[in-house]
Amino acid sequence: MKETTSRKQQAMETRIKILEIALDLFKEKGMNAVKITDICQAAGVSVGAFYHHFPSKESIIERGYQSIDAYIEENMKNRTFADCQEKILTLFKEANFFMEELGWKFIGDVYKYTLSTGNKYTLSTKRFPYRFIEQSLEEGISSGEFHKDIKPAQAAEFLMKLVRGITFDWCICEGSYSLVEEAGKTIEIILRDYMA
Repeated sequence: MKETTSRKQQAMETRIKILEIALDLFKEKGMNAVKITDICQAAGVSVGAFYHHFPSKESIIERGYQSIDAYIEENMKNRTFADCQEKILTLFKEANFFMEELGWKFIGDVYKYTLSTGNKYTLSTKRFPYRFIEQSLEEGISSGEFHKDIKPAQAAEFLMKLVRGITFDWCICEGSYSLVEEAGKTIEIILRDYMA
């Protein structure tokens, strides 16, 4: 039994190592310039090991999104907030800070990947950001902070669409402005309209 657990742990560590190194290489060189052999060499694994964990280099993007979602969820866990508006603004601030850290070139590659493969992970309403926003809106409606006529699921989806659009613009503008600040100002304006 110990040997099985040890193998699972080792496999998980290898997967994480490949993911982190691939994301660093994508950020540095752009996804199109990075070959699977580059990732394997930098991670110290064989090509076979790579394919054991990932079906393609593009599939790393989805795993990267999942890692970002997990990171944001962990960062939001033990915080206290003055109100639900602050909860939502903080979520977007955390996410957009992470995007800025990855850089506009890498995020642009993520958009290209999403468009070319039809991968819809980013649109999934089961992702942590969607659920967190929806729950925060529900809580705000219950407490009287937000209007009762707001539909939390629709509003959460609208806010996510809005920020995806701002992020796309940020990529087109080659990261020439702060994504954190621009998205924050825009979301704050929208949330003011939601206030009771």
